[in-house]
Amino acid sequence: MNSPDTTRVATPALGSPKAEHVLTAVALTLIASTLSFGYIVDVLIPLRPAVLLFAVVSIWALTSQSVSQLSLLPRLSIFLYAVCFSATLGHLFSDDYVWWSTPVASALIRNEQVSADMMTVGLVGLLGLLTGFRLHLGFSSKRHGKPRQPLSSLGPLAFLIMVCVAVALSWLVAPSATILSQAYNTGGAASAAAPMNFNAAYLLSYLVIILAYVDAEAEPSTSRRRLKFFLIVAATAFIVGVLQILRGDRESASLLAGLALLYLTGSGPSLVASHVSFHWKRIRRIVVPAAALLVIFVAVGTVRASLSSAEGRARLSFLDALATAAQENTWTSVLLTNLGQSGQFHQSSAEYLYGQTYLDYLLSLPPGFLTRPLGIERPLEAHRGPNWWFVNISAGGIHVVVVPFRNFGVTGAFVVLLCIGVFIASVETANARRSLAARFLYGSVTVATFFWFWYGDMYIIRGLMAAAVLLPVYSGWLQMTRTWAAAPRGASPVPEHG
Repeated sequence: MNSPDTTRVATPALGSPKAEHVLTAVALTLIASTLSFGYIVDVLIPLRPAVLLFAVVSIWALTSQSVSQLSLLPRLSIFLYAVCFSATLGHLFSDDYVWWSTPVASALIRNEQVSADMMTVGLVGLLGLLTGFRLHLGFSSKRHGKPRQPLSSLGPLAFLIMVCVAVALSWLVAPSATILSQAYNTGGAASAAAPMNFNAAYLLSYLVIILAYVDAEAEPSTSRRRLKFFLIVAATAFIVGVLQILRGDRESASLLAGLALLYLTGSGPSLVASHVSFHWKRIRRIVVPAAALLVIFVAVGTVRASLSSAEGRARLSFLDALATAAQENTWTSVLLTNLGQSGQFHQSSAEYLYGQTYLDYLLSLPPGFLTRPLGIERPLEAHRGPNWWFVNISAGGIHVVVVPFRNFGVTGAFVVLLCIGVFIASVETANARRSLAARFLYGSVTVATFFWFWYGDMYIIRGLMAAAVLLPVYSGWLQMTRTWAAAPRGASPVPEHG
C-alpha cells in the first residue's frame, strides 16, 4: 500500500484548527465586503466609531496571531500597518483634534467625511491583510523540520570580505556631512551613490549583513562562529551609529529588526529554537537595547536639524524632542498619504489608475545604475512615482494600502492586502524549516517590510531581486570551495556530479 502524500494541501475538516482559520477568513471577508459596499454607496461608519473599530481590530490581530509560535513577521507587518493610524486616536477625546499642523492637512483632518473615508479604506486593507494570514493557515500544510545546516559555511577571509562589502555599500549612500556640521536635508551633502543612481545600495547592504548572519548561525565551529558574530556586531554598529544616526538617517532600523527577528527565531548546532523558554530567554536579552534604540531613532527625527549649530544645541531639549516626535513622526507623516488620497477622491481631483502603477513597477525593474548610463528613463525614479502623488500635503513615504486603492478602489485594497498577507504568512511558516534559504528569505523580507509598508512596493521588489542574486552567488561560492577542497592536490578541480 502506498503511503499518503503528506505534502498535499487537504481541505480543512469541520471542527479542526484549519477550519476555524477558514471560517475566520470568511467572517473577515464579510465584514470587509460590508464596509466596501458602504463605501461604494457613500455610507460610511462615523469617524469616532471607525477609529475605535480600527483600534480594536488591530489589538485583536496583534494578540491572536498563530502563523507560527511567535508569529513575529505577521505581528511586525500588522504593527507597521496600524501604527500609522494611531495618530487618529485623539479623535476619540476631542472634536477639534488635529494630528498634523500644516494648513492643508488640518483642513482635511477637520473634514469628518474625509477622515472617515480614510479610516474605512485603512480598515478594509487591514482586514485583507488578516484574511490573508488566515487563508494561509487554513489551506497550507505546516512542515516543521529539524534545524538543517549547510554542508559548509564561509571561511574567515571570505566572510570578512562579505562584511566589508556591506559596510562599503552603506557608505556609498551615507551623506558626506554629519548632523553635527550641517542641518539635516539642507543639501550639499550628497552621497557617493547619487551620481550612479544607486540609491538602493543601503538595502543591498542590509541584505548582505542578513546573509552573513545566516552563515554565522550555521557555522559549526564555535570559535569561528563567535568571530563571525563579532564582525557582524562591529559592522552593524558602524553602519547604524556612524553612517546612519550621525547623518540623521534611520533606515537602519529595518536592519536591526531583521537581525532581531532572526535572533529570536534562531537555531544553531547547540540550540533548540522551538523551546518556549529559549524564546523568552532571548526576548529578555533584547528588550532593553531595543527600547533604547527605539527612543534614539524617534528622537533623532526631531533633533537632527538642530545639532549643526551651537544655538540649536543650546535650545535642544531631549524630552521636548520626544514630545514633538510623539505627534509628528515618520508613521504619522506616512498617514498623510492616506489622508491626501481620501481628500483627492472626496474633491473628485483623482481617478483610479486600473493597474497602471503595477505596470510601472514592471517597467522599472532594471536597476538605476544600469539604466542611467544607457539613457533609459524608468517610469518610477527617485523624483517620480507614487511618493509624489501628494506633494501638497505629504512629507514623504506612502502607506501600503494607498497604491492598491488608487489602482483598483476599495475592493482592490482588500484583495491586494490579502495577497500580501498570504505572502508574509508563507515566509513565516517557511522559516520554521530552518533551511538556509528560508532563513535568508525571512530576514530579507523583514528588512524590506519596513520600507515596503511605509515607502512603497518597489522596496520589497528590490529586496526580493537582491535576495535572488545574493543567495545563488553565496551557494555557488560554497560549492566551488567544497569542490576545490575535495580535488586531489596537483589536479584541476572537477565539478561534482550527481
